[in-house]
Amino acid sequence: MKRRLTGGIVTMAVLAGMVTTGGTAAQTTEAAAPTPLQTYYTAPATNWEKEAMPLGNGFIGAMVFGGVDSDRVQLNEHTLWSGGPGANASYNGGHKGTPAQAKAALRELRELLQQRANDFPQAYKNENGQIISQNYPPETDRMKTLINTLMGDKSGFGSYQTFGNLLIVDPASAPPVVVYATSNAEPRPGTTGQFASNLFDGSNGTKWYTGDAVSLNFPITVDWEYEAAFTTGGYTLVSGEDVPDRDPVTWKLYGSLDGTDYTLLNEQTGVTWSGRNQEKHFTFTQGTYKHFRLAISATAGSGGRTPPQLAQIRMDDAGYAPPVYDNYRRGLDLREAVASVSCRQDGVTYTREYFVSNPGNFLAVRLTADKPGSITKRFSLTTEHKNHVVSADADAGTVTLTGQPSGHGANGLHFAGQLKVVHEKGTIAAHGEALDVTGADAVTLIFSAGTDYFQCMDDTFDFFTHEDPLPEIVERVNAAAA
Repeated sequence: MKRRLTGGIVTMAVLAGMVTTGGTAAQTTEAAAPTPLQTYYTAPATNWEKEAMPLGNGFIGAMVFGGVDSDRVQLNEHTLWSGGPGANASYNGGHKGTPAQAKAALRELRELLQQRANDFPQAYKNENGQIISQNYPPETDRMKTLINTLMGDKSGFGSYQTFGNLLIVDPASAPPVVVYATSNAEPRPGTTGQFASNLFDGSNGTKWYTGDAVSLNFPITVDWEYEAAFTTGGYTLVSGEDVPDRDPVTWKLYGSLDGTDYTLLNEQTGVTWSGRNQEKHFTFTQGTYKHFRLAISATAGSGGRTPPQLAQIRMDDAGYAPPVYDNYRRGLDLREAVASVSCRQDGVTYTREYFVSNPGNFLAVRLTADKPGSITKRFSLTTEHKNHVVSADADAGTVTLTGQPSGHGANGLHFAGQLKVVHEKGTIAAHGEALDVTGADAVTLIFSAGTDYFQCMDDTFDFFTHEDPLPEIVERVNAAAA
């Protein structure tokens, strides 16, 4: 406990500007400071892989996008995986045989490789007697069989999963936020997958692709939900980065307020795409909706039945006005492991700093402004995992999210995360599953997450503690915020 608390206090002090590095050394010597190791940008990130700023320590990872009126921090937790025994109760770690058989295969493979190494100096020399490495023979069929035996069966292994997102938005002007997305052709369990959630991550470099689906029955549908209903009269689709045959050519778009009764908004037939990552915009009669469904009935190849793909879906927001700002700077200090974002709006300079603590196992974000009472933001947690619950508690200043990966039952993996919102002056109130802070001088956010994963080292293959991970997370968050 003491170690966690110390890490939290130091982290918050750094973000609040209470710890400096200029001190005594600067007064006693004029030696040059170390060369800065910094990346910086003059605009918010739009691409997860190429532009978002990575942070990570302990079990927590984060990618900072640095938006002005809507900032997204994508979150990871080290032990959050799909597949395994949580999805298949008979999962045995992927072993193809008994331990005795694996030991025998390993012994034989070692002997074959050792014989190959012993033969190598005599068999592979040039005319001058020098040992050469080219033309080294490939593995024999027997070697390949033994290697495959030791590799095991990876079909049920699963894949690493994103935890979700920390969203920091301006309630007055932020664009609508997608809180849930799925399709009837999601990748089968155990594959890395290109899920429907990729359609709303703001990046043309990712995509939704249905080629790894368990089954593919047209029409292929994508369903998504926004945090709140909004008025719209148009949408944009972005084609994938490869394989034109996968482009949708015929589809229908539906909208709904309650997720039950849907209205046909737009229908397209025989659409052609002339390039990769091409954007096409379509309009319909303006209306207010919270849920949407895209139903694709034909694609460009194989008689209209090639598995479809798309890079992005974006709905127009009739009430959205882009923020006006200048002096924008987004940077990552590689020596200090601190990311920062700053800009000026309406004469006020706003700054956000982000840091992940290893001993404390939490993410800290500090929001400040050079004019008192200027910070008004909405803070929320979202996740792409369908089986989840989110709640906000204004009295405690927390947003809590719990859930399970897709395909996991009651005895499978459970994950949890909590966001603590500490505001200096101003007010705080719950807004559905989010917290609104109004008129604050500064705000500190503390986020931590965890699962009930247990690193099993025996043949029971019981990888879960079966204990609720939330209490320990709450303890970490409270210690960091103290």
